[in-house]
Amino acid sequence: MKKLMKWFGIVGILLLAFAACKDSGGEKQKTPDQQAARQTTETNDVSVTPKKGLGMTPTQFMDAFNAFAQSVKLDMLSIPAITLSTGEVNNTFTHEFAKNLVITGTVRKSDNKILSLVMVASPKTHDETTALFFIYGIIMGTINPELSKEERGSLVIEMFNKVSPDHDAHYEAVRGPVQYNFSASKVVGVWLVVKNVND
Repeated sequence: MKKLMKWFGIVGILLLAFAACKDSGGEKQKTPDQQAARQTTETNDVSVTPKKGLGMTPTQFMDAFNAFAQSVKLDMLSIPAITLSTGEVNNTFTHEFAKNLVITGTVRKSDNKILSLVMVASPKTHDETTALFFIYGIIMGTINPELSKEERGSLVIEMFNKVSPDHDAHYEAVRGPVQYNFSASKVVGVWLVVKNVND
């Protein structure tokens, strides 16, 4: 009996020793080449999905914008030309409808497609406020041509009802594949960001 208990004791000690060795050294040390290969594989597994953007080049946007402005008899708001400015990551273009009404587009370098539009405004007069309403409508008609006149007008009114230039506020609306982010600040004024809803 004593021999049997001694045997169980030895087996138990060996099992504990084996478990300790497995926990501490069961995984072999990887060579520098193996570690580099693993890091490369992990890096390749992380895919960056490119932004979808608004699906048109600056020239296509300008042509469509002007055509829509002409169709609603607002030729005075047409964009005469677009000049790209080169950036480190993306290119941009800017157009001033008036001193206080400025639109900026961010353009992807790889395919020259517009990623987003930002309309910044701080209207000081009734004419500038009216022009801003019209410009919003033209932008929507250009980017969301499937929207009816009533739907465009409703969206513009909805944005201004939700956000007042008298205090900081933000409102977001989605129409089809397009997202409209409308914000206001007592310092900056009002600005509208137009982008693909999936970006």
